[in-house]
Amino acid sequence: MKPTILLLDDERDNLTILENLIKGLEYAVDTVSFTSSRAALAWCWCCRRGPDLCLIDYMMPELDGLNFIAAARKFSGFREIPIVMITGISDRALRDDALALGATEFWTKPINPAEVRIKLSEFLDSAVPTDLLQDDKLLNLGLS
Repeated sequence: MKPTILLLDDERDNLTILENLIKGLEYAVDTVSFTSSRAALAWCWCCRRGPDLCLIDYMMPELDGLNFIAAARKFSGFREIPIVMITGISDRALRDDALALGATEFWTKPINPAEVRIKLSEFLDSAVPTDLLQDDKLLNLGLS
């Protein structure tokens, strides 16, 4: 099964940039893109198999990136999924807050396409299929 990357940004142009960067990878990857953090959370909550990686913007009109991280980390299947916050704000306190809430990394815009491709490849190389991260499935495999 192909890995899935969740993209969340209220600016459609930013989603297009990320989608094009992902298409340039050596991996067959599915993407699911959202301009609404609430819609992204709803998808995460009801999806049988969560994403293998999340790339999220900080400044969102309804729920910002920090609130998205806090809410997503409450889902049992999201405890180990890498979440990268991407923002044009280089504030140290924001970075610290994002990491404390469970962001795996914090990238500042403008992003470097070559560096992002390398980082995405590293994440995908180390990805554990998210369907195995579900607590009930781990119990069935005797791994918990």
